[in-house]
Amino acid sequence: MKLRTSFVIWHLAISSVITSCTTSKLYLSDNQHSGIFTKAKADSIRYYLAEISKEKIQDTVFVKYEFNNESCWSILDGKSNPYIERVIQSGNAYVSRYQNNHPNVTVLRVKESGKNFNKLVLRNNKVLEDSGGYLRQHVFLNNARCGTSMKLYPNGKYEIYLSDAHFRILDAK
Repeated sequence: MKLRTSFVIWHLAISSVITSCTTSKLYLSDNQHSGIFTKAKADSIRYYLAEISKEKIQDTVFVKYEFNNESCWSILDGKSNPYIERVIQSGNAYVSRYQNNHPNVTVLRVKESGKNFNKLVLRNNKVLEDSGGYLRQHVFLNNARCGTSMKLYPNGKYEIYLSDAHFRILDAK
């Protein structure tokens, strides 16, 4: 019995080391980046967002980008459809509250082209598709577990938050 307990503990320890070395981190220690886009690039991003959203884009824009083949919220896929719907509604309400309190800001959620998303992304009709791949090719170049968010200011300055599972860039000052 003592040998079996030691084996189980050893197995769990080895599994933890292997998992921590091979899976992407949910929250990265260096998960914030900033810079300035050229006026042409910032205008191009705003134009593209207006095209896919069919809405007027304000000078300040928040975008939450979801990557194809991401498994961040896949654990919820086994939950009931009503549960999934409540989680989607809660997320949409969070974004709506922010948008209502900041009418001079555009808030969008966009997913990469593809079909391999969790139910929270697939079933949310508020998530737009980057069908042309413009954002993936020009802004969201690197995959980050649980998506990436960007804040684009009127002057072209931007902030990017990697692994922003809860769209917390909206809360950042």
